[in-house]
Amino acid sequence: MKKLFVSIIVILILLQVYRSPPFHGSPPTIPSIIPLTNHIPECISGISTRRSNPNVFIIELTDIAGLQDLFSYGIKVRYISRTMPVVFVEASEDELDSIIRNRYVKSVWTDSLVELADIDILGCRFVLSSYKVMPLNETIEMMNANILWDMGYTGKGIRIAIVDTGVDTSHPDLCFANGTSKIVESISFIEGENAEDRHGHGTAMAGIAAGSGLASNGRFKGVAPDALIINVKAFKAEGLEAYSTIEILFKALEYLDSVKPNVICAAWGVYPPLSEDHPFNKLVKRLIDQGVVFVAAAGNLGYHWTVVSPSSTPSVISVGAATRNGVAFFSSKGPDPYSLRYAPLVVAPGVRIIAPGSGVLYDRFKYDGYEGYMEISGTSPATAHVVGVVALLLSAKPWLTSQALLAGLIASAKPFKNIDYTEQGAGLVDAYRCFRMLEENLQSLEIRIPIEYNSGLRSITLDRREVVSASRYHKVYGNYTMIGNGLFHLIVSEKAIPTWLFYGKIQALDRISISILPIGSTRWITQESMTATVGFKLTNFTDRWWSGYSNLEYEGFKIRIEVTIPLDQPYIEFKLSKISGDIDLLNFTLAPSAMLGFFEAAYLGGLEGFIIWSRSIILGLASIDRPYSYLLSGYRDAYMANPENVTLTLKVSENPIKIYIAISSSYREVSSLFPSLIGRSVEEAFLKPMEVIRVLPPGSSSIFRLLVRNLGVGRDAKISMRITGFSTDGIYDYSMDYSLHLDGYTDNYYEFRLPKLPEGFYKISFELENLPSEVHRSYDKFVSDLYVGLYPRILSALPPLIDGIEKPFILMYPGDIDYLNVTLISSIPISRVKASIEGDAASIFRVYSIKNIGFQVYASVYGYVPDDQKPAVYNGSLVFEIDGSITISIPISVTVREPIAVVLWHDRLDFIPGRNDLYLWYTDLWRDSALRGIRLIPASLHMVQPRRIDFLILPDPYYSYQDVRSMLDYFLDRDGSVAILAGPAIFALRYGYRTILREYGLEAVEEPYFRWSNSSIKLDLYEFEDLASLNLTVAYGISFNTSTPLLRGLLQVMFKSMEVGPYGFLNVSSSFYLSFIYRSLDGRVKIFVHSSVYSFDDLWCRLSYSVKWAVEEGKLIGYIEPTENAMAENIDLLTSIVSKMSNKPPRILSLNVLDSRVEQMFESYTVIVVARDNETSRDRLNVTLKVTKPNGSTLCIGGLYVADGSFILSYTPGMNDPVGIYQAVIRVEDRLHAYVERILRFEVIPPVRSMVIIILLVGLSFIAIGYMLGRRARLKIHG
Repeated sequence: MKKLFVSIIVILILLQVYRSPPFHGSPPTIPSIIPLTNHIPECISGISTRRSNPNVFIIELTDIAGLQDLFSYGIKVRYISRTMPVVFVEASEDELDSIIRNRYVKSVWTDSLVELADIDILGCRFVLSSYKVMPLNETIEMMNANILWDMGYTGKGIRIAIVDTGVDTSHPDLCFANGTSKIVESISFIEGENAEDRHGHGTAMAGIAAGSGLASNGRFKGVAPDALIINVKAFKAEGLEAYSTIEILFKALEYLDSVKPNVICAAWGVYPPLSEDHPFNKLVKRLIDQGVVFVAAAGNLGYHWTVVSPSSTPSVISVGAATRNGVAFFSSKGPDPYSLRYAPLVVAPGVRIIAPGSGVLYDRFKYDGYEGYMEISGTSPATAHVVGVVALLLSAKPWLTSQALLAGLIASAKPFKNIDYTEQGAGLVDAYRCFRMLEENLQSLEIRIPIEYNSGLRSITLDRREVVSASRYHKVYGNYTMIGNGLFHLIVSEKAIPTWLFYGKIQALDRISISILPIGSTRWITQESMTATVGFKLTNFTDRWWSGYSNLEYEGFKIRIEVTIPLDQPYIEFKLSKISGDIDLLNFTLAPSAMLGFFEAAYLGGLEGFIIWSRSIILGLASIDRPYSYLLSGYRDAYMANPENVTLTLKVSENPIKIYIAISSSYREVSSLFPSLIGRSVEEAFLKPMEVIRVLPPGSSSIFRLLVRNLGVGRDAKISMRITGFSTDGIYDYSMDYSLHLDGYTDNYYEFRLPKLPEGFYKISFELENLPSEVHRSYDKFVSDLYVGLYPRILSALPPLIDGIEKPFILMYPGDIDYLNVTLISSIPISRVKASIEGDAASIFRVYSIKNIGFQVYASVYGYVPDDQKPAVYNGSLVFEIDGSITISIPISVTVREPIAVVLWHDRLDFIPGRNDLYLWYTDLWRDSALRGIRLIPASLHMVQPRRIDFLILPDPYYSYQDVRSMLDYFLDRDGSVAILAGPAIFALRYGYRTILREYGLEAVEEPYFRWSNSSIKLDLYEFEDLASLNLTVAYGISFNTSTPLLRGLLQVMFKSMEVGPYGFLNVSSSFYLSFIYRSLDGRVKIFVHSSVYSFDDLWCRLSYSVKWAVEEGKLIGYIEPTENAMAENIDLLTSIVSKMSNKPPRILSLNVLDSRVEQMFESYTVIVVARDNETSRDRLNVTLKVTKPNGSTLCIGGLYVADGSFILSYTPGMNDPVGIYQAVIRVEDRLHAYVERILRFEVIPPVRSMVIIILLVGLSFIAIGYMLGRRARLKIHG
């Protein structure tokens, strides 16, 4: 039996987790880049990635058939989505590995913890104290929302869904002036808790967005004081913290999918952000496509690439936090690491907001002076502000789509000066400017939005048919009988109850249960409590059917269950008879198998039964007898349905009760089978709109397309259309009835022409006439909003310009690479979009992909400065063409220059767990350094491998001692300069980094606090009792010994010791910092050490440093004091040190050319070079001569060192070398490849002069020889 079961249900499973890389590749001639998602830290404080249950996974399937394998491997299903093929399961990693190759599994994701987006007030209190409190009456004026109030728009009738910790229903601000609650619906998805807010975050969000201000006599009104609230509790409070999971939020958003609020407030997020194809982001997009405005917090991580999900999802209004004058330091910055899209899109007030308070937050952060209010900061309150603005705009213009609102908010936002667009998006939200912009640029448009159906009766495919076959057999295994009727396999227990039913390879039925209710009793007797006096077995066999029965008994109550199984027919017949006992009612409960996946049930009129369906299987259940509730009152809801089972309740009489279960992959086959079995037909039909018309031009006529789905026999029907609303002519009311004939079990398509409508806002309703036996449900009516009139056409772009220094990448120096995404946001659908680069900038930029998503266009732009790019300003524009015409042009102006120094930031050696990518932190340093001529390259990006590195920065080295030591030896041996940023690693480790320091003359020490600070402030532990266990009398520092032989008198040490620790961090200590400079004979500084308990975490706190230098006892000592402000003068400090300590190119002091015209073969081109380098001894310089001949060939010659920095370079042309002008490039290069070049020219001429001289010399030689020989001959003659 086990082998047979396995053969039926086991399918191999394919599982592959895939996240799209952020880049789609680059041209083959351009250096590639590793996906940025590889470098995202898994844990950064502020929003946690801790998982509530490490064994919960999100599985996305391609087909429902794959779900059965999850069960066959024993995996527990926690939740099945109603809107998409997604399940949440609980399984061990071994269990998950067992199904890793299932072909139905599309993707698998982990369920993560989701936290709120208010900041850690304790940790950042001293920073926030420098900001003034921002009451709601002031923040509303910042956003000009009060102007809309004066115009009469206060959010009336707009429903805001607060998905949060719940809402305090007793707070006065959440009631209208007449005492009526603003909360229209409440639901809790936290097990064991109601929807009340015990934490306080949700109440604050509701109050900021829509509070009435009653508790403050109207002073602290919310942004949309007349809006309504839907309270959705999805976060569980634990002290000052609150958390949720993706599973809980998935349930909450699916609930809102049915409720359809106007706007959703998502003041929370998950980090690292979820990719675009994550099921949760797909659900968010589904809500937006259906007209819901989704507003989400960007997060509070403060660094680039850290915008959380769902804020990073396309079409979501992503909100950052603003102060009065700029962007809050903690507000997460973009871009999105997967797509490089800009996020946040806008910012709103989010620092020290005074909001309605409740729960533990109110107890801790109560605002003095006003009862019922507290202080809150973060992108959470910023999000609630934007939610209120959206509600105001919708109350003024309820016909606006979510895309039009998004485009309007971005186009009307006010940007802060000197703040990058990755930090603020388009800028501060301005409600009134947005309102005015939505009234401008009006055009005559028709906007249609198609509707997708993923759930409900509308998703059924009527004519789907799969050929299914099975063998015929019957076998008895103990108390069970296994039967195959040619179409399905059935297992029947001794109580005549089917336990499993397989249709094809899919388990369609989990169990059937029967219970009876004795007359006059309230206690149901279940089949499990009954005893089988006659066990089931097949007793009758024909060529058309097999049958058998079983008798059940319980304390005198006896019933008989007969089961008839037709051969090669898709149904089973049950006949239930009373044998003895006074029985009133009988329940017949069918539990579909969870392997069906995403199944739903509905009652069918006429049939008085129900249908269960999934994407693969259709089950029908009906009885010849009408259900009990139908007989009593005519009420047709004669079944109970939940995610686990459905139940028919029947009246018991002396006559047997016949019940039929039909099963097929075709709805038509199931529903058309019942008339012959029970004598009643299905009479059920409903509307299925194919699209929604949102906007029509005034005075125009249009076609509305509807599908009428008939689930039963053919019939005549009537559809009523009604249009009501307010137009420029007054109240409008129009109705029309249409008679039509519906074919049986088919989809019937109809087109209805709308009358010409005057300008106005209308509701269009279509209603299908019901037959007496048909169940009336929402499917029979469709209502849609329609705006007739001119519609705003808004088109904006982020960023509005490209200058190469927009964060986080820098494009300024040869070898630099930049990836950016330019986003077009439109209020109307756009298509046929092209993008191109024009002007000189085309030599640097190119558009390598463009993605059109309805109302938005994403252009991925790649920038690369070639190594041989000439320093200059490159101008141009990124041009977008829509439908063949230039729609928008984004200016480009990039300045290419040569760097003063090239610095490698070796962030791959960072110590802090989860923060192994310091480019997330140091974007400000990166940009500011570039503006000062320093090219900073984070090693973790792997973007380039520069030949020249002038300075090396090692932050918190932790990896192998030998790796770091080798790197230092290599670099210092070549006269390089190094900055070591020493954090807690040097004190936590016995070996490694401390050993390296010691060998270079530096020793990590721990000394009493008073030796390091002149501060006498006593530490106050109030509210920080958990720090009492720390040894706060010890501060960390580094001492050094200049006599160490390794220093060799060549290295100077510049040292800065910071006393921060818990003391300075919590008390904002002004204790001094020591900097020492030891000068060697030649005055060079080669190592800079920065010591801090938090390493460069102080950048997060936005501390700045001022340095006061003094000479004490013959030593230069710098007193460095921190100040609390948003300036980053510590960046100035480091960039200044890099500028001074970085390797500089050698200098050519003189060039002496002996002759600029040389003859072939006989003469040499000789240059005497005198060079000097401040970091490298003269004999270690590399001097070369590169000769380029007139024919293009080249030759390199090394120089010969003589003495005192003098080198001799010599080149002798051969007879085969061409005559003409030669180019000589003289390069002087140090050991770190910094170089200086000089270009000279010389001429190579034929050796005419030398040949004449040679001929003359030869001739003269012959003459002389002849003369001597002749004279000798004459002497002999005379002799």
